[in-house]
Amino acid sequence: MKDAIDACESAINIYPYAADPYALEVEIFLLIGHMDTAKRVVEKYRSLGIPSDRITYSEALILKNRRGSTGTVYLNWLAEYTSFTSYEANRDEDDY
Repeated sequence: MKDAIDACESAINIYPYAADPYALEVEIFLLIGHMDTAKRVVEKYRSLGIPSDRITYSEALILKNRRGSTGTVYLNWLAEYTSFTSYEANRDEDDY
C-alpha cells in the first residue's frame, strides 16, 4: 500500500491539477480505513479551485463510509441543476 500511496503522491507532484491521482489516493486511504487522510486529500484538490466529477465522487465515498454501513448509494444526476437527488425519491410505487 505504501508504494501505491507514494506513486499517487509522485503523480500529484508531476500533475498537480489532474484529479485522477488524488481520487486514486483517496480510494487507497478508504481501503485501509484512513478516512481523515482521505478527506485531507480531497480538501487539498478542492483548494486548487478546479471542479472535478471524480473528486465529487470521492467525497461521496468518504461521506458514505463515515456514516455507517458500506452499501451501494444510488443517485440520479440532474444535469439542468448540476446536482444529484436520491434515487429512491424519484421512484414510483409502480417501479417495484
